[in-house]
Amino acid sequence: MSADSGRPIRSRQSEAQLKKAVADLEKTVRSLLDSEERYRTLLALVPDIVYSVDPRGNFTFLSRSIHSLGYEPAELMGKHFSAIVHPNDIELCARDEVLERYRGMITGDENAPKLFDERRTGKRMTRGLKVRLVRASGREAVSRGGAPDAGAVMYADVTATGRYSTDVSERDKEFLGTVGVIRDITAQRNAEQERARLEEELRQAQKMEAVGRLAGGIAHDFNNMLGAISGYAEMIKKKFGIDNPKLDKYADTILSAARRVADLTSKLLVFARVSKVEMIETDLHKVVDDVVMLLARTVEKNIAIRQRLDASASLVLGDRSQLQSAILNIALNARDAMPEGGELLFGTDIVTLDAKYIEQQTYYLKPGSYLLLTIDDTGVGMDESTRARIFEPFFTTKETGKGTGMGLASAYGTVKSHNGYINIYSEVGHGTSVKVYLPLSPDAVPPAEGIQEDQPVAGSGHIMVIDDEEYMLNVSQEMLSDLGYRVTTCRSGARAIKLFETMHEQIDLVIVDMIMPECTGRECLKGLRGIDPGVRAVLATGYSMNTEVKELLGEGFVEFIQKPFTGGKLSQVVAKALRGR
Repeated sequence: MSADSGRPIRSRQSEAQLKKAVADLEKTVRSLLDSEERYRTLLALVPDIVYSVDPRGNFTFLSRSIHSLGYEPAELMGKHFSAIVHPNDIELCARDEVLERYRGMITGDENAPKLFDERRTGKRMTRGLKVRLVRASGREAVSRGGAPDAGAVMYADVTATGRYSTDVSERDKEFLGTVGVIRDITAQRNAEQERARLEEELRQAQKMEAVGRLAGGIAHDFNNMLGAISGYAEMIKKKFGIDNPKLDKYADTILSAARRVADLTSKLLVFARVSKVEMIETDLHKVVDDVVMLLARTVEKNIAIRQRLDASASLVLGDRSQLQSAILNIALNARDAMPEGGELLFGTDIVTLDAKYIEQQTYYLKPGSYLLLTIDDTGVGMDESTRARIFEPFFTTKETGKGTGMGLASAYGTVKSHNGYINIYSEVGHGTSVKVYLPLSPDAVPPAEGIQEDQPVAGSGHIMVIDDEEYMLNVSQEMLSDLGYRVTTCRSGARAIKLFETMHEQIDLVIVDMIMPECTGRECLKGLRGIDPGVRAVLATGYSMNTEVKELLGEGFVEFIQKPFTGGKLSQVVAKALRGR
């Protein structure tokens, strides 16, 4: 065989090898394309945003999940990562020369995780970086140097890692950029914030409940002491004031001071929600009109008072005087917040609160229609720490002697006792808005008949007074004796029961204090009725008409009298109780 005879054979072998190489290459390409399509399909199904950036932080890849931010992948390709980062969070993402040129000198916490720090620190993975991203709808605001609206911000959790060349030694590896995953945690973050808000409201509600119980106890003790003070002052005035003008004046001063303290304790009881509320049909628009008329004569001329009473229905069930006092207290607080003048606006609307809304609140309201009274001012506003304490009794930001700190506290108690809710929105320098929700009246309730307290009624009979406070026993005995009654006193419920057993046939009426050590008013009445089932008893207490008092009246007490009481009030209650014999 000649030397040339082998060339076709080698050519055919090379051609076969080339075809095989091409076939292998085509198979590899198809495999790569299949693999790429598979990963693209997988990435399209992943709700998280997958991205990669080059060493300078410019996007080189974005998964289709970027649509959740309102962008198309193509419009961000080649742009810097900071293009979608909230301006205030730029420094969280990187600290390198690129961003320093892009945003100026960046400062911050040296220990904070940085997405682009792998090149400097050698970190391979950054996990759990919380950063705000700007949706496409917020980019215009950012471009103008402003901040995007809350709805245009995504709260994201970013995990990222650096990419390095693999064909060189570890020391010579080149930083190729970063790949990462962005997870939308906006809903989770909002839920956490809402939970924190509800927990804070719950803590505030529990604190207010505890303060309310304390306030009620203080008011009860005050009323006991005031009973003796005002009672003795009244007797001094009656017995000695006629012949001694100076003594008469002193007694009037004591009575005036006692009435002011009684008014303060009344506000404490309203705050504690143990004060009697006369639930009658009341037109809140008329109540607001009365308050506005009063304010027009008392507030400074540089405060404009306006009304926007748009509610189609304005009838609520409530105590007109208490509602008027609550609205007036809120308005006066608003006036004090506008020393340089401003605007005070009263507005009403009808709102419907459904069960779903109420379930999200820390306070309980019945689902239904409510009259919403809004009282807005353009005053100095309050910071969060002040707003958190604004309903506390005796808390005030006014100078000493300029306020008792009971105005808003009593308003809070009034609204709660009317099965409503009160909330305050305020910001320093931007005024305050007080919102009062009151249930609309389904029908009218006739008002209770009042008693004229200034008309003493003389009488006769034997009355037993049971009270653990000695001064209350003494003043009650003096008052009743002056009215013509024979009086027996006892400082203990248990001793009173033993004494009553020996002389119950002589006793026409018993006056029993509700709260006594060892033997309460309820227990004392039970013991007295065990001896004489027909015993007539009057309940006396420093509290006003509340649930417990109503229960006791249903258990055998025929009348109720609140401390402190005047001789005229005591005489009328005793006379009424004795008439039922």
